[in-house]
Amino acid sequence: MEPSALSDSDLGIHLPAEEYKIMVLLVDDQPMVGEAIRRALLNDSNIDFHYCARADEALRVAEKTKPTVILQDLVMPGVDGLTLVRQYRQNPTTCDIPIIVLSTREDAEVKRDAFATGVNDYMVKLCLLYTSPSPRDKRQS
Repeated sequence: MEPSALSDSDLGIHLPAEEYKIMVLLVDDQPMVGEAIRRALLNDSNIDFHYCARADEALRVAEKTKPTVILQDLVMPGVDGLTLVRQYRQNPTTCDIPIIVLSTREDAEVKRDAFATGVNDYMVKLCLLYTSPSPRDKRQS
């Protein structure tokens, strides 16, 4: 059977498209980042958001919540972010979940290492945190 000929029921999916839920797991030790992303996703009813502030609990939380995507900080106390990515990739429950690394640095070597470890994308946090226009930007428009 050609891939284009597969239907949702062939894949074991029996929900109408409007009932599909995206499960986002954010692993970041900074509550401000968690709140910023929660607010950014708040108005989308098709997204369930889960936040884990402790890297040492992240793998267990990912196994339990079975997220559609993991947003992963690189620098956290206790466990290096890339070490955690390796743990996700070695775990049968989490090995296929897309991982987007969040970093405060735009650094080519860090990006290279992240992709080599198995992440799917790399984003700089400042772009996520400062999405609303500043008062100065409003005056200029």
